[in-house]
This record gives sequence, C-alpha cells and structure tokens, in this order.
Amino acid sequence: MAIVAEKWGGNFRPDSEKGEQEVTSAAAASLGAIVPSLRARKPLRVLLLEDSEDDAHFCVEWLRRAGFAPEAIRAETEKDYLAKLSPDLDVILADYRLPGFDGLRALDLLKEKGLRVPLILVSGAVGEDLAASAIRHGAYDYVLKDRLEKLGQSVRMAIEHRHLTEEKERVTDALGKSENHYKRAFRKASTAERALRRVSRELIHVQEEERKRISRELHDGLGQVLTGVDLGLERLKKAAGRLDGNMGKIVVLQNAVREGLESIHRIAHGLRPELLDHMSLAPALRAVARQVSAMSGVRVRVRSSGAARRLSRETETTLLRVVQEALTNVMKHAKAHEARLTLDVWPREAILTVADDGRNGRYSKGGKRVRLGGGLGIVGIEERVTLAGGKALWIRRPGGGRSLRVTVPVRSPQPAETKRRRKP
Repeated sequence: MAIVAEKWGGNFRPDSEKGEQEVTSAAAASLGAIVPSLRARKPLRVLLLEDSEDDAHFCVEWLRRAGFAPEAIRAETEKDYLAKLSPDLDVILADYRLPGFDGLRALDLLKEKGLRVPLILVSGAVGEDLAASAIRHGAYDYVLKDRLEKLGQSVRMAIEHRHLTEEKERVTDALGKSENHYKRAFRKASTAERALRRVSRELIHVQEEERKRISRELHDGLGQVLTGVDLGLERLKKAAGRLDGNMGKIVVLQNAVREGLESIHRIAHGLRPELLDHMSLAPALRAVARQVSAMSGVRVRVRSSGAARRLSRETETTLLRVVQEALTNVMKHAKAHEARLTLDVWPREAILTVADDGRNGRYSKGGKRVRLGGGLGIVGIEERVTLAGGKALWIRRPGGGRSLRVTVPVRSPQPAETKRRRKP
C-alpha cells in the first residue's frame, strides 16, 4: 500500500490533498475514512523509530484521530535515533525489529541518556513472552500494528504516567528539602534550648553561691557585731548598781539587738539551705515542716519512702526549695489548716507532693493552673523543676484544697559532694 508523505528535514507530515486522493478503498475502510480534524488538538512531540514510512504515516494518522496534533520526526538507524533523542519529546514509538537495531536496544540507549521519555513498542505479531520481556525492560506499552486504534489511548496514558511520576518526584524532593529544613531548625532549637538550660543552671548555681556568701556575711559580719553589742549590754546590766536609772533602757536595747540577731539568723538560714550540709533530704524536709507549723499554726504532716540515701546536691536543693516555696504559698494564700508533704524516691525518679485543705487558688480542667497565689514563687518552682529535668503539676483536690506534684530524675551525688557533706 502506497501512502504519499511530504518529507522535510527528517520530519514528515501527510499531504492531505495527495494522501486523501491515493488512499485505497481497502485502507479507507480499515481506517474508518480518517479525515483529520483541524480543531483544537493537543500538541504531541513524537519520535518514530520506524524503517517503514507507510507504517510511520499510519501511526501519525491514528494519533490525529485520537485528538493529538503530532509533530513527528522519524529515525531508522541507531545513529539517527541517538541524534534525535531529546528531553523535549513527549513519547517515542519504536518498531521492535529494525535493520541492525531493535526496540530493546532503543530502551537501553534511552536509559543511558538518562531521559524519562516513555517508549511504546509498535510492531507486528510478537509472542506474549517477548512483549512481557520488553515491558520488564522499560517499555511503557506494546501495541500491535494491526490494532493501532489503541495507540492514542496508550500514548495518552504514557504521558499522564510520566507527568504523575515527575510530579511525585517533585513533591517528594520538596518534602525532603522541607523535612531537612525542619530537622536543621529543630536541631538549632534543641541546641539553643540546651544552651539556655545550661546557662539557667549556671545562673541558679551562681545565685546559690551568692546566697551562701550573703549568709556568711550576715552571720560573720553584722551578726558578730550585734553579738558584741549584746554582750556589752549584758555587762552593763551587771553594773546595775551604778546605772539604776538606765536599766530599763538597757533591757529595751538588748531585746532589740536579740530580735535583730534572730532576724539575721532566719534570713541567713533562708538564703542558704544549710540543713543539707548536716542531714539528708527527708530530715531536712521535716525540719522545714516544723518551722512552718511553728510560724503559721498550719499542721504539716510528712511522709517519705526510699529517701534514706543521699541524692545530688542539685536534686536535693531543688526539692527543698520547692517545699519551702510551696509551704510559704500555703501559709500566705491557701487559708489551710493542714498540709501533707510526701516524698517517694525511686531508682530513677523522685516524686514530691505538697497538698493542703485550703480554699484559695483556681484551676482549669485537667489540673492545669489558671491562677494561684504567690505567682512569682510558682514561676520559680516551674523554672527550678524544669531545669532539673522534671515536671510540675498543680491539681484541684476533690472536696477542697490543691495539690502540687513534682517529678524529677534522680541523680546520685558526685564524689566531691560526698566529701564536703557531713554525715547526718
């Protein structure tokens, strides 16, 4: 069958006038009297690897019938095929058998070029095993030349598959870049958080050292001065025979000095938790509870378990400060009659609970604090517990009152800490 085609520069297109005049009646019947439509068609850049010009012409006509506007170029040899391979192609239609060349070799060359252009084999009668082998080799589809009515659908699906694959790769690449970006941001944030915690721990350490220094200055400096004044007044009292008229004034002055000494001792004790220099955490908490009971009249019950062993100075100081601040809050704001202090030390964590039967303090559902008296103290508790690697939770108790639950990881004391401490 002779099909007239006008060739130009390796490209070709059917001559509509001559082609329609010379198409035989048998060909017209088999093609369904193809009359290409000139309405809006989808452009299609196609490379035809075909040594038969007539077969190439039929492929183009069937593509036009399927709604494409093919811009076809044809290659017959391997050299010509390599020269015309381009990423701009939409599809490659390749005959399976060519002189000194075949479709599988065409697939190999396409892979070597790194191109993602879909290749569809268009050939005569070939066995199913050979067709399956070609698909496994990388061909998108296999269309028999006597079933070219399926060619348009196959090309359309191949192009859509390519677009979906490329879009998936773009999305995957974008997600990968985004994930890497967030990973880097997360690492930076984690590093900054660790640095902030380290600085905060150092700040608390500096604060504790400054408290110790101020405590020593009060005790060794002003405390000793007032002690000397008190002793001098005591000697004056003994010389009462000569100072009968001033005895009352001496007593008033001595009482004022002794009140000042008590205040200094109380402030110095609050600045530095010296209790931990002489005893472990549980006895220190009982001493704080007795002091609070004596000052406020609030009965404080203390229970502990597993607290006989010493913990790190940081852990013990954190828990002691939390108890001091929590009980101070109970005294000032809770209007409580009784408070309960519980300390449970486990191998990996210590759990401290401070509960009262007071009436003040408001909470939201779920145990989260909305408002609680002593705001700065509460913030201080949260900061200390967080820096110790723990968690603090305030809970409304059924029947009235509130409860503070603190959980911190247990750390054993360093050898240097053990040497500095006195045995309880």
